[in-house]
Amino acid sequence: MNETRVIAALYRCDGCGIWWSSQEDDFPHAHLIFQVVEPYKDLFPWEDYQGRQAGAEANVCPRCDGQIDLPRFSLTQSGELG
Repeated sequence: MNETRVIAALYRCDGCGIWWSSQEDDFPHAHLIFQVVEPYKDLFPWEDYQGRQAGAEANVCPRCDGQIDLPRFSLTQSGELG
């Protein structure tokens, strides 16, 4: 059975106007998520970047603590379950 997992994601809080990333530490190419958003610099300006969050808090806005339902962009990997 194939399993797809998110290895990197970008979240944005429209209310606060900030954005942040989430990634798995063990995936060497997770930084590629930043190249995906190059055409969307108006939504993801670097001056509004708030760093990286991980685990259960990955989808929580670091400024207002609001929960974001889905990331704006995600990088996934498919693999076989053994």
